[in-house]
Amino acid sequence: MAKKPTLTTITSGHASITALNANYVALRDAFDNTLSRDGSSPNTMSADLDLNGNDITNVNTITDATGTDVVAQTLAYKNAAATSATNASNSATASASSATTSSNYAVKVDGAVTGSDYSSKAWAVGGTGITDTASAGAAKEWATETASSVDTSEYSSKEYAVGVQRRGAASGGSAKDWATYTAGTVDNAEYSAKYYAAQAATSATSASNAATTASNNATQSINAFYLGHATSDPSTDANGDALTSGDFYFNTATNVTRFFNEGSSSFVNGAAAGDAFEPAGNSLALAIALG
Repeated sequence: MAKKPTLTTITSGHASITALNANYVALRDAFDNTLSRDGSSPNTMSADLDLNGNDITNVNTITDATGTDVVAQTLAYKNAAATSATNASNSATASASSATTSSNYAVKVDGAVTGSDYSSKAWAVGGTGITDTASAGAAKEWATETASSVDTSEYSSKEYAVGVQRRGAASGGSAKDWATYTAGTVDNAEYSAKYYAAQAATSATSASNAATTASNNATQSINAFYLGHATSDPSTDANGDALTSGDFYFNTATNVTRFFNEGSSSFVNGAAAGDAFEPAGNSLALAIALG
């Protein structure tokens, strides 16, 4: 649209030609100041175009000073932005999926994460598919489980150390049972070190008691015929029992061994010191030998 030209009103005939020509010039200049719809010259802008907030529609190309079609370029930027947005969305979805998978590999305990793979937490402290599962078992269970087997067949370190699940079973028993259990067999055949030690102590006590008894019996047996030494004839043997033939003692007053004779109820001298044994001396040797 051209600017509105300023025209002069013709009021008198004598001035009409000048005024009319001036109006023609104004109209010409006004048309020269327009944009041509058919492209005829002049057809260039010499100032900014203010659309007053209105749109430019149905544009095919807009070329900048470098010859670049900014409409096509803008469309390309739009498509590239849309592609980037789609890629970003897909990346965000993939990232969210990866984050979920990472989280599952870290803490999931209600089953496998993928296929037959389980989380770090499941392998550490137990979970579905790990706890009480053949060829599985969590690290914590292998260390401390004492209520059952870890993988349906083997037991924990703690069970083998101090547990009682395998007590009395063939090839069973914990280290503690093998050391201290005394109420029965450890593996249905053998007993603990403490049990055998107690048995050995009992045997040692029995042997000691038997030795003491034997010693006492020997002492009593000797006391029954050897009366010791005295300055006069004793009236009973060393056990306090009645004297019997062959009982003897050494008389320190006479330096002679004396023997008891039941027939005469009296003592008779044996050999004096330094003399050969008389027959009574043989009784002494026999008495000692027969004890």
